[in-house]
Amino acid sequence: MVDLDGTLIQSDLLIESFLALFANKPFVALRTLAALREGKAVFKTRIVDELVVDVARLPYNGCVLAYIEAERAKGRPIYLASASDIRLVRAVSGHLGLFDGVLGSGEEVNLAGKTKAEALCERFGERGFAYIGGDRVDLHVWSRCGEALVAGGTPRLLRQLRGTMPFAVSLDEGGSHWRDYVRALRPHQWLKNILVFAPATAGHVIVPSALNCTIAFLSFSFCASAVYIVNDLLDLPSDREHPRKCRRPFASGAVPLIHGIAMVPALLLASLLLALMLTPTFLLVVGGYLALTTAYSLYLKRKIIADVMTLAILYALRLVGGGVAAGVAISHPLNVPVPQPRPGEALHGTGGTRQERARRSGRPGLSARRPAEPGGDGGGERLSHRPRDGTLPEQRGGHLPLPPP
Repeated sequence: MVDLDGTLIQSDLLIESFLALFANKPFVALRTLAALREGKAVFKTRIVDELVVDVARLPYNGCVLAYIEAERAKGRPIYLASASDIRLVRAVSGHLGLFDGVLGSGEEVNLAGKTKAEALCERFGERGFAYIGGDRVDLHVWSRCGEALVAGGTPRLLRQLRGTMPFAVSLDEGGSHWRDYVRALRPHQWLKNILVFAPATAGHVIVPSALNCTIAFLSFSFCASAVYIVNDLLDLPSDREHPRKCRRPFASGAVPLIHGIAMVPALLLASLLLALMLTPTFLLVVGGYLALTTAYSLYLKRKIIADVMTLAILYALRLVGGGVAAGVAISHPLNVPVPQPRPGEALHGTGGTRQERARRSGRPGLSARRPAEPGGDGGGERLSHRPRDGTLPEQRGGHLPLPPP
């Protein structure tokens, strides 16, 4: 007798089904939650009524498959017993072609824990079957089986089982490594958040604002990791088809899906608490970043132009958040200071008048003369800021007194 969720597959079909439904029909998925009032079995049935998981892409446990094939070669009958909806259990059995029969949950029966133990004992007799499980709820079945095997369970579960059944066998190492949880956070993506230090660096206040900038960096990073996890949970089918993404912790089954769901609120809470350590304005910036990056992961990344614009805004929000954390005002990109001309310089350049530029270069200067008046000698008058005699036109006309010598 082989359990399905967390044993034959390194996943949970109920969570897989709900996430797949939410990714494709979010409002329908939320409506199915109302079925929980009628019981978990009804809830499972409502989900499968709307959408069925492609069982060919599930992360199967190679150790369990190898054991099943070896036992079948010995002539032992193999049954698949699961708390998942019976339609999904039959789909898995049909895909693998390794089982002689299946047992699963229906709309009236949730085949889990004590209910599963009673059903198996009624069909095969007390101690008349071997059972492969991988969760604490399977302790009810192990206590009444003839041979106990563990696959996908934690070392702690194995020790607890061996307290009552010393000869319990583990088919694999089981459990998740802490490195898998770290990989689920995608810490390499945190490098983008170094932009929060840019305003303090440009404003020459990096030392006094280093702590605030570090808090801002962690707040952005935890918020981003929460969205990455949501994105991975909703993209399980497509990730498993990708040659590289199929090795991600959730797609490969290295980290249980329920753990990923629990990590999302924990990361968002940590990001919120860090943001509250700074200013309310920074909290608003992080909130805008969360809303926009969530919209990007769920929808905008599929739009050709909107995706580029969204990424640009997300980078800008990091800069704004860093400025708020460091107390540095971020200037508008069009507020470029224009250098003012020095006395004697033309407004259109910094080289002075043409006569001054010619004098510095050693070339003969070009004189700008007024056009010759009719009847004149054609020489005109030299254009300059002041006449040769040092007086202004108003002074020559007698309107203003001459300066003292």
